[in-house]
Amino acid sequence: MRCIYCLEEKPRSSFRRKEHVIPRAFGKFVNNLVLKDSVCDDCNQFFGNEIELYLGRDTFESIERLRHGIKPKEPLRERKRIKSKIRNGALKGVIVRERGLGKSGRIDVIREVQAGFYHTQRGEYEFFEPKDIQSAKEMEERGYDIKNTQILLIAKEGKELKKLIDKLNELGFSLKPETESIEEEPPEATVSIETDIRLDKTIMRGYCKIAFNYLAYVAGTGFVLYNEFNPIRTFIRKGEGESDHFISVNLMPILHEDQWLEKFGAKVTQGHLIYVKWIRTNIVSKVSLFNTHTFGILLCKDFQGIWRPIKSGHHFNVEKKEVTRLMSISRALIP
Repeated sequence: MRCIYCLEEKPRSSFRRKEHVIPRAFGKFVNNLVLKDSVCDDCNQFFGNEIELYLGRDTFESIERLRHGIKPKEPLRERKRIKSKIRNGALKGVIVRERGLGKSGRIDVIREVQAGFYHTQRGEYEFFEPKDIQSAKEMEERGYDIKNTQILLIAKEGKELKKLIDKLNELGFSLKPETESIEEEPPEATVSIETDIRLDKTIMRGYCKIAFNYLAYVAGTGFVLYNEFNPIRTFIRKGEGESDHFISVNLMPILHEDQWLEKFGAKVTQGHLIYVKWIRTNIVSKVSLFNTHTFGILLCKDFQGIWRPIKSGHHFNVEKKEVTRLMSISRALIP
């Protein structure tokens, strides 16, 4: 048996795990699309630890997971690709973490451990998690007033607060004995959040893996073993190659109705959408988790083998936990 990613021949005992086309972190479906005897256990474990962990907990789609009630077993200890802050009010700029879906139907947030420094030129406080705080000298050179204004500490009383204070003292800050309180929001208050997202190679490899898995499901394991798929294969497995050779971001929605509804801020579904198609000599795919951002993936360029009618799409209904096939119609029939 041969793995479609590492291409190594291994015994059947090395293919005990099922490979889900879309990672289980994004929902469990009664008729899910899975690959059997296609991805070896070593590759399956590698992807789980090195790619899917971050795809499910450190992306915009990880917030959508919470919105749909799909909560991870435990949060990622240190998120690098996503940072959310309170947009306005007494807590403006405070860094928060999305915790889960609240009783109100909105996402609950909790404050991260952090310190706030007043920036003289901007005229407002900016907050930093401990790992991002530079030395007192460096912060002062960046325009933060660390001598004449209060440093705001956000941490729980006890060990958490002591650890933050010790960290600041190590960096050369002289903390004043008095403290300054920040107005607390009521527990059920609604606050406006802004989120900065960084899309890096690890996350892009995750989307490419979903598309490659889907192609293997549609066309068969034997088909994706062709050498023409080696570039996308090594990009996914080893991170070799430039991301923009394989993936495009912010494409038009997959569904025709969504392309029209997008200008009104509406959409047909909040489920996952994926399709793959053979166009001339290229094999391409589109992937959209929760029907939010749409990614285009070039799975193969200039395929030299025998042409076959590859054209397939599926919808993963997150609410009903069902998977259904998408229907394709000619543009000439669209009014």
